[in-house]
Amino acid sequence: MQKRRDDIIHIGLNEDSKREVEELRRLGNRVYSIQDSRLPDKVRVAGQLVDLDTPEGQEGFARSLHLQTKQADGVVAALRVGRLDTRDEISQLVQLFSRVERGVISVGRIVVSGHHARSNRFWGDDNGTLELKDFDAVAKVFPKAASAIEDLHLSACYSAPEMKAWLSPFPKLLTIWAYAGSAPGSVSGACAHLRAWDKATRGDSRWIDRLLVKNTRKGHNVAVWSSAFGYQSATIEAFAVIQERIQAFESTYQEYFSGQRIVDNPDQGPLREFYNDLQAALQHADCSPADRKKLEGRVDTTIRIIFYERSIRAKFAAHYRSQISSGYIAIGSPAPDFAVLTRKQALEAIAQFERSVARGPGPAAGTLMNILIGLRSLDERIVPIGWV
Repeated sequence: MQKRRDDIIHIGLNEDSKREVEELRRLGNRVYSIQDSRLPDKVRVAGQLVDLDTPEGQEGFARSLHLQTKQADGVVAALRVGRLDTRDEISQLVQLFSRVERGVISVGRIVVSGHHARSNRFWGDDNGTLELKDFDAVAKVFPKAASAIEDLHLSACYSAPEMKAWLSPFPKLLTIWAYAGSAPGSVSGACAHLRAWDKATRGDSRWIDRLLVKNTRKGHNVAVWSSAFGYQSATIEAFAVIQERIQAFESTYQEYFSGQRIVDNPDQGPLREFYNDLQAALQHADCSPADRKKLEGRVDTTIRIIFYERSIRAKFAAHYRSQISSGYIAIGSPAPDFAVLTRKQALEAIAQFERSVARGPGPAAGTLMNILIGLRSLDERIVPIGWV
């Protein structure tokens, strides 16, 4: 018979993660599902729609929980730490942790499902970014609830490198399941992994074996940590060997960056293999702080190149539609459709626009020039990770 502390909070940043919730419930689990709100960062409080992106909305939501003043202030602080379009998920976690804190419900396991590249930042399609610091902020308000969490499943790519950082919000963790490489999607294998994880983490188990899914899709990428045996992952290559492959690929990388080469399939191919090597180097115990800084920058740029044609160009064109229109009107030229331009074509358009701006056509063109420079360099301030 399952114990109450086996109950699960599932945080799904993508729509298809609902399949994971259904599978966990089919196995007999009580699952509290956190999903993206229909309206970004909007929740209902006493029948009224509240905007969590405003101070008034944040304070109104905190008051609705009937907390002591210090806790209510902590909830407001947690919402303000959060990024746009994930404050609704944070508010749902706050509501659940508030109930755990008061003993109304009991949970001992959490699943975080979404996209991930590095630094414990998770995002979903057409959704915001949820970070480790968000969990820290909520845990600070509800320490009893946070200390009840014993098992964590990070259903996301490249989520293994900083597993132990999750001991910050959840100090009583016994096991963590994550991925040293890419993770299976909700449709393509995540449910099989969750079935193995669910069975292994029920009750008082203080360890978990990554080989539980060795013969499944992406099973070789599983990495685990347990309080009993520490970190367990696949055999790691020598850092020098990985670095040698990264350096040998540099000229090819530049061809992708300049648009001379196009990524036909984001899930496979030379640039994806290069990205895997970058992640392996970043995770390696022999990676120095200086190496880490260089690798993090290259990781961030590479994943954006991989998804440039698939998703980034369309989202860029939609998000900056007004600035693009105003900027090209300022130079007296029709605006290209960045949503359909290849990266090479986009870079050529940016260079042409830059030549026009050099003649000083006005502030609207200058504003767009700064945006286009960010697109060219794939700066995260202009091209957020959530567009991947």
